[in-house]
Amino acid sequence: MRFLPVELCADLGSAGIGQNKLAAEQHQRTSQHQHGQNGHHQAQTQQGSGALYCHRAGLLQLDPRRGDREKKGYISFLYLTPQQRHNGVGVQLIGKAVSLYRPLGREDLQLSCSEANQPALSFYEKYGFRRTGSAAGAYGTLYELEKPIGYHNQAVPV
Repeated sequence: MRFLPVELCADLGSAGIGQNKLAAEQHQRTSQHQHGQNGHHQAQTQQGSGALYCHRAGLLQLDPRRGDREKKGYISFLYLTPQQRHNGVGVQLIGKAVSLYRPLGREDLQLSCSEANQPALSFYEKYGFRRTGSAAGAYGTLYELEKPIGYHNQAVPV
């Protein structure tokens, strides 16, 4: 399984203000980190382009081995801190999963979600996931959801 800690970073370059961006694997591209309180830290990029101010925003867990034969990618776990919901980070995480699974030849993206988590179900359905089944979970019904991601599923303009 692949765990990707999700961090939001703002470039603190020469202007001192930058655009927020998703940096799920930022640690692999940085050379120094100075950790502060509440999971905040500053990172100096290898290119020396300036400091990044980052804070933990959630976790994305992918399992590239699961669904390989069926050509399906699987999101084992997706969590965003309450402060990071409703600001586009969730969509970026789905995109991160697609960017990992599509080159591996996966045609669909799958995940499971509890019926008790209506906000998450609404989010997934808004972004193209459809319910494909259900099973009994520890806390109620667990819905299986799926979204096409393969190149053959892309509409071609006429």
